[in-house]
Amino acid sequence: MSEKVSGIDNQKEGGSHDTESKKCYDSVDEAKFNFQLLKDRLLNINNWQSYSGEITASFQLFDEKGEELKTKVKLGDFIRIDIPGPGSFEGDGYDWVKVTKIDENPYEDDERCLIVCVPSVNPTAENAQDIAHFYTNKASSNFIVRRKGKCIYAEIHGRNEVSNLKTENIPDKIRNAVVSIMSRLGISKIQWKSLAEGLLDYK
Repeated sequence: MSEKVSGIDNQKEGGSHDTESKKCYDSVDEAKFNFQLLKDRLLNINNWQSYSGEITASFQLFDEKGEELKTKVKLGDFIRIDIPGPGSFEGDGYDWVKVTKIDENPYEDDERCLIVCVPSVNPTAENAQDIAHFYTNKASSNFIVRRKGKCIYAEIHGRNEVSNLKTENIPDKIRNAVVSIMSRLGISKIQWKSLAEGLLDYK
């Protein structure tokens, strides 16, 4: 059963997952300082692969016009994801998500930063209409960093992960079914655990 997490969708259908890593310090001030570093790492999405390792997925930020960005993520940006294995035809070899929420407000007694992404069309393609991802746009990937007391946390929560089988592209339909099954069997858990640990692994 999935965790209930403030600010993200409730689990209603399909698959879900919850991943959390934490790091604790000797004082609250030290934790506060390191939380700011952690938040900066979360918002610099182009660097995520360098945190999680070369054998994991790579991430590149784009704007709504399909232009690459070298900035911190902002609301409405797109993320191109290159997962190990075959890519989607609809996504020009990649999976795509759109950033639908960024919330840096504290929750209860926690400092927190939340990024919510949902599967999207390919912004680099003209007149794209089909979702370029192995899940439908009912799914969401929710990335959270937070501080509570002397500890900081990195979390990834997946919700409503329904296989994208509505595409007109037959190879994509087959590919999406296979990738989503592999993801539910634990491949995505390895990816997200590597990222959560990697976000916290700095001097």
